[in-house]
Amino acid sequence: MGFKSAKNKIITCLKSGMVYHQQRNNLDTKNVLAMGVITNEHVAQIIARSSGDGYSSSPHHMDSNIDVHIVKTRYAGFQWYIKWYFMQDDGVFISVHNRSVSCKS
Repeated sequence: MGFKSAKNKIITCLKSGMVYHQQRNNLDTKNVLAMGVITNEHVAQIIARSSGDGYSSSPHHMDSNIDVHIVKTRYAGFQWYIKWYFMQDDGVFISVHNRSVSCKS
């Protein structure tokens, strides 16, 4: 799957709410979407404005049949790192990172 297809599919998943998050220790420092710091709609906007220059994909480290997609982009003055992979049910596991945003209370 190329950048354009991955981009369109992730935006569809975000808009439909078919979004899941990996359970991790210290989630508050890892995934600003899972913490509620940013919304699905905002992430969809960031990805929609991204270009293929900051895109890459590689096989998942635990299952080489799953492609992990990564977008590194600058949006609204912030640097974003967004990583996702699609599930068979058309949902997506996603993590959204921004070192400029504080997630700790």
